[in-house]
Amino acid sequence: MAKSITISQLLSHTSGLETSGSQGFPGYDVSKNANGHYRAALPDLAEALEGQWPSNTLPIRLKDWPGHVFNYSGGGIGVLQLIIEAVMDAPFAELMDEHVFKPLGMKRSMYVIPEEDGLNDSTKEGKQGSGKYARAYYNGYTSCEAAHRVNPEQSAAGLWTTPSDLLTLVSAIQSSLHTDTGFLPSALAVSMLTEVQSGMAHAWFITPDHFGHGGSNMPGWKCNLLASLTNKRALAVMTNSAEGAKVFWKVQAALFYLLGWEKASNFWYERNCVVPFADVLAVTPYETILALWSGGWKEQDREWIVELVFESCVPWLKRLWIAAHAKGEYQDGSKIIVDLVCKGGVEVLIRLVEDKEGKPMMEMWNGNTGSVVMMKKV
Repeated sequence: MAKSITISQLLSHTSGLETSGSQGFPGYDVSKNANGHYRAALPDLAEALEGQWPSNTLPIRLKDWPGHVFNYSGGGIGVLQLIIEAVMDAPFAELMDEHVFKPLGMKRSMYVIPEEDGLNDSTKEGKQGSGKYARAYYNGYTSCEAAHRVNPEQSAAGLWTTPSDLLTLVSAIQSSLHTDTGFLPSALAVSMLTEVQSGMAHAWFITPDHFGHGGSNMPGWKCNLLASLTNKRALAVMTNSAEGAKVFWKVQAALFYLLGWEKASNFWYERNCVVPFADVLAVTPYETILALWSGGWKEQDREWIVELVFESCVPWLKRLWIAAHAKGEYQDGSKIIVDLVCKGGVEVLIRLVEDKEGKPMMEMWNGNTGSVVMMKKV
């Protein structure tokens, strides 16, 4: 086993350092109360990593041998920030601005503490204010008590940015992979996006065809970034809501569907399945194609009936719409015929499949549990 922790291990979350607690780095509410006092004291990064007052997290400790196993550690990224600041003798925020944001033209990315009058606050009429920084919401209309929280763990949880700026960064990385004139040396870009362990490269989650990373901050921020390894395709979805993940997976699926992109392989941090939006304008396949799936189906001890009905001479599956979801492929030769979602908001997807011998198969995706159940024809 390794006797020391390397930069590579910190970036690939194989350093042996533990995670940053059950809630990650929850941040600190540094807004002022009615008496003009700050609601929370703000520790510096070293105090936060050591779990010293006034931090709200436990100490980051070594829990395994360096290099032994992947274990996502925001604390390890915080340690990396301390190393960078010590070696470069400058604050992390200034270094990022000088070496990344300005060279790439990322004009709306920064590590700052927004002033209260800079927040895009709600008005009594329900309209957004004119501030530059979005505030956090629980859902689509109820704002969190704290408009945002501040993180001394800037490298792990302190970036303010936009989807466009994130895509600028990703485009620079993609160009560096395939040219010698990119933002990064080609060899460095390749090394950064080479898997180390368990679907983790250096700072990025990786699959054979995509790289990406999710983002989650308290009290209400959920985001996701996904990019191709083989071309310049990429997407970024950012929400300022604690419930945002329920939306961005569907948005991501719909974008792949509408743009005709190949389906991205599942990442470690994704759900097993996502029940997407419906394409209410799409027409289901003809009756002759769907006839094989009409009739009785069984899921364990429960039986279901699939019924074909007609509307204006166009065949529809009763109560189902075409799913706005990029089609996947099966390695065993099975063919996906169509993905269908329920009308009325029920979080279920029905996938009609032909096996390699042409026999009908059916899958039921449960959006509540994120599970996929195989149905049997009866």
